Amino acid sequence: MTDNAITLFCLFHGTPPSRPFQIIIAKNKAVTDLRNTIKQAKPNDFGTVDADRLQLWKVNIDLDPPSPSPGETLLNDLTADPTLDIRAVLNGQELRNPAKLLVGQNGCWTQDPPQSHIHVIVKVISKQLTERQLLMLRPPSLSYASDSQRKKKSKTTTKSTWARTPISVVHWQNFIHQARIMASNDTTPQYDEPTF
Repeated sequence: MTDNAITLFCLFHGTPPSRPFQIIIAKNKAVTDLRNTIKQAKPNDFGTVDADRLQLWKVNIDLDPPSPSPGETLLNDLTADPTLDIRAVLNGQELRNPAKLLVGQNGCWTQDPPQSHIHVIVKVISKQLTERQLLMLRPPSLSYASDSQRKKKSKTTTKSTWARTPISVVHWQNFIHQARIMASNDTTPQYDEPTF
């Protein structure tokens, strides 16, 4: 590594902390350049995602602690629940476009970041759906509990022993997040446009 470049270890939001990837970039490049470098380094992971939809978070998490560090524990929590807030949970700072990577007082880092740390968490910003796009999404098929499970006393409000109980339910607070994931997936079936 030259004196003009820095090495940053990055991690995709929601992946295990044992799978970071390395980016080497010039110190005088802007955050926009870092986004483009990350997209070029991982073309299979981003596919059709534009670089401007990558949200970058500056963190400082030791990858080689003597025992599991609080940061590593929090990263594991983030892996288990990708809806957790990076700013609140990991004390992350969002890297914005006008900031320079390593340019003195105004840079994102005032000195070379420590080695064996995760420096950047990469999160893909979901496309904003219009109300029409949201309503056009066809939800996945429902799966119900088997007959042997249905014979057990139901804990639903119907108190029926034979009520059909779905195997999984999307909670309301995760609904929009799940819908955005469905919308970004090209294989998600959609309802046909109505014709009049």
